[in-house]
Amino acid sequence: QLESRVMGRIVKSRFPKSFCYHDGSLGVYDITEVCTQVCDNIADLSDNLILLYRIVKKALKPDEHIVATGYVAERVLGTHVNLGAGSAEEACYLMNAFRQHLPELVSLSLNSGRIYYEGVCAEFPDVLDLSMLNYVKQFTKKLSSGLSDPIMLSPKSTVEIRCFDSQQAPEQDVALAAYTFAIHQYAREHFPHYPLDRPFLKAMYGQASRVGVEAVVNGNQVRDWIKETLDTVQPEPAYFKPLLGKI
Repeated sequence: QLESRVMGRIVKSRFPKSFCYHDGSLGVYDITEVCTQVCDNIADLSDNLILLYRIVKKALKPDEHIVATGYVAERVLGTHVNLGAGSAEEACYLMNAFRQHLPELVSLSLNSGRIYYEGVCAEFPDVLDLSMLNYVKQFTKKLSSGLSDPIMLSPKSTVEIRCFDSQQAPEQDVALAAYTFAIHQYAREHFPHYPLDRPFLKAMYGQASRVGVEAVVNGNQVRDWIKETLDTVQPEPAYFKPLLGKI
């Protein structure tokens, strides 16, 4: 039952971005990316992450692990965490907040209303600010007019968080995901007054460009970044403790 909450993307599909539920027993080597369903609370995030790691581990050969690029023997094995947003506007805002606050070891994309049509997932273009929401609505209308059957929107907008490495340091990924969820909760509570000024990250970006993301992750930058973030955001400790040590 729990594994049905993790979704996988199928390599051989005619539509590479289509989703299917994956129970860990069918075609695991065809999965290019695995992602959690939309999380709204820390318990779901914890369960989904643990299952995500289990499924990815099944898809890896004994001598393989996911490195910074996500490519293993020309196979992509990325991991995603999807967080729920109350509206498209909130999803846009959260995406901007994450882009300001998260280091380069995590990439982000916004799905401000994921579209499902005959099992095909058509994603909206990235929305960089609220002024572009009208463009998103026009984009949706254009898609609808070009299809014979109606489009079904998912009930929640989502902000997709992509952890770059799920095997070398899974406990670190879990900590980052927990922190991400804390920021998500904080931003939802304080929307639209979430602080976006984080000059400390500029140093981390520069370091990553010089020595590579992997070196930054293995060094002290992530720990320093998390410490600074906790001092700034001060989320409830409950956001972190349920996840640590479970992988």
